[in-house]
Amino acid sequence: MVVYEEDFEKIRNNKVSQRLEFGKKLFTFLTDKLSKSDKKFPYLKENKSQILLDIQKWCLENYWLKENEYEPINFNVTNWTLQKAELMFGKPFSKKVTDEIDRKVHLKNDLKAIKYQNLVWNIDNNRKIESWFFLNEHKEGLCYWFEINT
Repeated sequence: MVVYEEDFEKIRNNKVSQRLEFGKKLFTFLTDKLSKSDKKFPYLKENKSQILLDIQKWCLENYWLKENEYEPINFNVTNWTLQKAELMFGKPFSKKVTDEIDRKVHLKNDLKAIKYQNLVWNIDNNRKIESWFFLNEHKEGLCYWFEINT
């Protein structure tokens, strides 16, 4: 599989767009290769469609493919760890750590955190995710609340 750097030049700083572009190329590549491998691997003849469905399901769950090419992805980052969010979206373009949260309406009384971290990522053309992570004493974060701004 060959992926050209020029294909990613416009989306250099957007990890979500890079993953979607690469996922589309990867899935097309795998579909093509599996269809040509029927004769070499008899197992594929019977199970190719299930293998491709499993790959597609994984790609959709991990935001490597879109359900609908013309619709934006509907992310749900509630209960994501800070590490998973940074893995999926890259480094945020805005980061604020505070003792207080601006939007108290989104808090539950039973949540205890040492610090709150507000992070914002660009996810595609005109959309941003703003999220609040509750940090504990080990500096591990769990996203409690987020919104997608357009």
